[in-house]
Amino acid sequence: MDSDNIEISNKVRVLIVGAGLGGLVLAILLEKANIPYLVFERAVKIRPLGSAMQLNCNILPLFEQLGLYDQIRAIAKNVRETRVVNHKMETIGSIDASEVEERSGYPVLIVQRPELYDILVAMIPRNKIYMSRRVLSLEQDASIVKIRFSDNTVAQGDILVGADGAYSAVRQSLFRQMKLSGDLPESDQEDMTYSHICLVGTTLPVNPVKYPMVLEADCKHIILMGDKAPYSLWCFTVPGNRICWNLTIQLKKETSKSDEAFRNSEWGPEATESMCAEVAHFKSPYGGTLGELLDLTPKELITKVMLEDKLFQTWTNGRVVLLGDACHKMLLSGGQGAINAMQDAIVLSNLLNELETTQLDDIQSVLQYYQKLRYKHAEYNVKASKQLGKALMGQTLFEEFFRKVTLNYIPKFVIRKMLDRNGVYRPQSTIVPQVPVRGIVKAIPQSPSWQTASSMASTSSSSSLRSVTALTRKRLRSATSSSSATGSKSTVSV
Repeated sequence: MDSDNIEISNKVRVLIVGAGLGGLVLAILLEKANIPYLVFERAVKIRPLGSAMQLNCNILPLFEQLGLYDQIRAIAKNVRETRVVNHKMETIGSIDASEVEERSGYPVLIVQRPELYDILVAMIPRNKIYMSRRVLSLEQDASIVKIRFSDNTVAQGDILVGADGAYSAVRQSLFRQMKLSGDLPESDQEDMTYSHICLVGTTLPVNPVKYPMVLEADCKHIILMGDKAPYSLWCFTVPGNRICWNLTIQLKKETSKSDEAFRNSEWGPEATESMCAEVAHFKSPYGGTLGELLDLTPKELITKVMLEDKLFQTWTNGRVVLLGDACHKMLLSGGQGAINAMQDAIVLSNLLNELETTQLDDIQSVLQYYQKLRYKHAEYNVKASKQLGKALMGQTLFEEFFRKVTLNYIPKFVIRKMLDRNGVYRPQSTIVPQVPVRGIVKAIPQSPSWQTASSMASTSSSSSLRSVTALTRKRLRSATSSSSATGSKSTVSV
């Protein structure tokens, strides 16, 4: 393979930038469909970071399709309740999820993000993942799309998928071009804002004498709201006597990367270590302090991140399409960010599997249909995560009031209805055999294929054309009659 010009064979060739969970799931499904692809990741080596993540009926059917369900259950614990407490360990309220499995057919699981990552990356041939590939620019025309990397290598294909996170290099390059041509919506030109900073990590196995909750079969999920400090500390027990933790600090106002506040902030290993020292005295919902959990967590696996949220209007242009955080960044409070990225991958791979041509018109049609199918679901989850963030992370007086009302005074049947509503969207892959729909709550039917949708659109267009043609003929006859009656000539332009 020429190092200066990385190419993949003919047919529909897909370039995936970003080896996060969304990019990996897309690669796995393209592998199953025998669609040529390559994955490009800017990191030097695969180093999955993060803490706990939630898996539920929105995504578990896919893992069942891939034969991974039992493997994932083995690294997970069920969540049946989320309890919110104050600094005195007094219960503020709780979310009861004990009926979710019966109603949806699937449990709510908590897994370590790195462990899930390891399972997924093992399904992709290593010669199809290129590390240390930082995108500098992209270019596309009617026949091909190219990306140039910082090491002067070039990759070319028929479709480019930007699955490279909230500050996607693919999106930034695409949007620069669209802005110059006047095609970028104003809202997409605005910076993402963030109002929280977060530290996340997972401990090594802890002493069950000091932390007896790790021996419980179910996940012990407790959120502690800080006293005289704008923070919340989320803790989850996971298999192997380990604890996933997530510290969220609320800022006084929203800011963005272009703000002076951000430019004056420190990021990187030293800044993370400094922040750890500053918050070590915070109380832990499992007893003791956060510092004790920090001491049990490998320093290189502690991450400091911003919590942004934004839904972009533009997901695709030409041969380029965005996926996951690159087009819809959600707050972690809803537990839906990674799930939505993987749902993007399911829907996109289903549509790419239908493509039998590399013609630009067909590719644009497929990618636009992908956005149409996914946009409303992503929009719902961006908004829902923001609202849940007010209840589970907010520190203002209004948010404290909202938390108490939400967790204590909303009737149980309303909560059940909300949980049911969250579980009805469960896209499955059409590339591998589908699995039966579980549970007593009706799932949304699978969306029509691109070819079916195109056929329906063509039929509708043909019907409209017939109506227009009939109307035109009627007008022509009327004009002819009028012309004959008056003895004058008439010309009708259509």
